[in-house]
Amino acid sequence: LAKDILCCYEGSDIALHNLKDEINFLKTHYSLLPNIPWGRVPKICPDWATDKVETFWIPNKGRGIRATNDLSKNHAVLIQAPLTSAGADIKQDHSFGFSLNSDRTTNDTSQMLLESTIMNRLKRDQLLAQRMDLLADGKSSCPLVKLSDLLNSIDVSGAPLLLPPHSTYFDNKAPNLSPERVRSIISTNSFGRADAKEVEAHFIDNTKHITKKDTLVYSAISMFNHSGRPSCEIVRFSGSSSIVITNRFVKKGEELTISYNSDPDIVKRKWGIEE
Repeated sequence: LAKDILCCYEGSDIALHNLKDEINFLKTHYSLLPNIPWGRVPKICPDWATDKVETFWIPNKGRGIRATNDLSKNHAVLIQAPLTSAGADIKQDHSFGFSLNSDRTTNDTSQMLLESTIMNRLKRDQLLAQRMDLLADGKSSCPLVKLSDLLNSIDVSGAPLLLPPHSTYFDNKAPNLSPERVRSIISTNSFGRADAKEVEAHFIDNTKHITKKDTLVYSAISMFNHSGRPSCEIVRFSGSSSIVITNRFVKKGEELTISYNSDPDIVKRKWGIEE
């Protein structure tokens, strides 16, 4: 992991050495991750994916990610910052809202804000449009893409180096994404995250409510399929970045999975997955 990150990280020898030590510390102490002092975790870390996994087609299911080598428990698979995100605080905003989809599922305030943010950004950010177009909307089929094409990087195919991601600087035409499709993409691929301090306070005293929530879209992490007995876990890494780590030994050729939700009724209703 450190070797791959160092290849795309420019800095002094001391900075590179510290980054390697911090990543090794995280991997070694994964079981104690919630108690790791934030000062020991890299503050800035580029998107990264191990070369021991690949995307593949699954008959009657769609896209997924599988291991190309045996992976030990606590093996770091992927680190990624969100493609886009939005947050809401019901208490601060003094409001609560939701919208109803055609499939009777609901979108909360943060999801509605994210949809609005994306639609505004699509007008001037072709790179975002191209990434969003690669994500599943739960209705139409999507092409099989390499995991590396979904990571945030300055050398993304077709992206203008060191120039704004406006359509003016791209050779190809931007995909046309309707509000309905953007809403479906968010519903299918977004991750919800509550404020950590509020969650802790609610766990201690259930009369204290959680009012802050973020909705985030991770383009590469969205390629992982759901399982009631997942082989991987998603852990908050640094800032808004998350890391996917195996929670058991994974054999070569085995699909890597995560848990979308621990409630099978929610999984069935929102994603149509029966366990």
